[in-house]
Amino acid sequence: MASWLSSFDFSFSLGKNVLVGVSIGLGIGIGIGAGIAASRKVFPLQTQDQKLVIHFAELTNEIKELRGVMVRLEVCFTETTTTRIVPLKGQLSGRQSDEEETEEDEFYEMSGETEPLSSAPVVDQLKEVIDEVDGLHSSNNAEDKYKIHKILEESSQMHQQSCELSWRYARSCYDIALLKGKSGDAEGKKSLLYEGVAKAEKAIEWDRNSAIAHKWYAIILGSTTDYESLQNQILLGFKYKEHIEQAINLDENDPSSYHLLGRWCYEISMLSWWQRKAASAFVAAPPSSTIEEALKNFLKAEEIKPGFWLSNSYWIAKCYKQNGDVAKASEWLKKAISLPVTSEDVSEITLTCIIVK
Repeated sequence: MASWLSSFDFSFSLGKNVLVGVSIGLGIGIGIGAGIAASRKVFPLQTQDQKLVIHFAELTNEIKELRGVMVRLEVCFTETTTTRIVPLKGQLSGRQSDEEETEEDEFYEMSGETEPLSSAPVVDQLKEVIDEVDGLHSSNNAEDKYKIHKILEESSQMHQQSCELSWRYARSCYDIALLKGKSGDAEGKKSLLYEGVAKAEKAIEWDRNSAIAHKWYAIILGSTTDYESLQNQILLGFKYKEHIEQAINLDENDPSSYHLLGRWCYEISMLSWWQRKAASAFVAAPPSSTIEEALKNFLKAEEIKPGFWLSNSYWIAKCYKQNGDVAKASEWLKKAISLPVTSEDVSEITLTCIIVK
């Protein structure tokens, strides 16, 4: 048996034909052996019959050994074919004891499931879409933003479980929502903001460790508060902070996340007495923060990337002004004015800086 087995060529090209054939052989061999063994109790056997029984017993043992080899080769076959072998009751491993061999035989069948084919073409296609979107987004042009939205809308149908695509789609919804708002389309703006929230939620679902997905979820979520009741605004405020802090935990080197947390701290610190009183009616512990906490986050953002954003310098100035440090406020306003303007929103801040100065 050993010499025959060693000379047997288990070529991978045999594929599932070998496995199916061996499986059939197992059933036939064991069935014949069992039938002859039973006949010995009923009919007297001649010498020739006895020899035949011995031969079949040896054949049965050889088939069992062959099954062990077949199981060990399972991994090899699954690496070279698109069909895998799935155990029905368990997988044989190592040598079985005599007691285990008396138990019910374990059989394997060819599963109808197939191994996933190479995803390289899909990955390449997704990368091309992302590269195109990122290139267009850097231009900060309204026409390009609409083009981005169309590309992502079409691509999301083919790549529904991509975090990278989903958070970019959420960002695109936010960008187009702002454009809709400026054109007077209030309903269009609202619809796109809530669509953006849904897309950002999906992005987090696909990858909970994506800092940028958490960040954009918080940004768009914060933009929907105008459409919510006071109670929901308070709850959304907690959610906003939670996701910004999660973004920071996942990526401590993103200055924009610290800026966003600073904005939250500033707005909360500026709540009036009646707003705090109203908030306490909905939650046991209303959100709280201070100007100092806001300033700390703005300065942290500046430390990571000095002059990265005109808006950050402006809010630092606001914090100093609120604390009564006019000299520091003036210093940061001058820094803000010296920085390049990248959007219409920032242009308004620049105008404010000049007036205050």
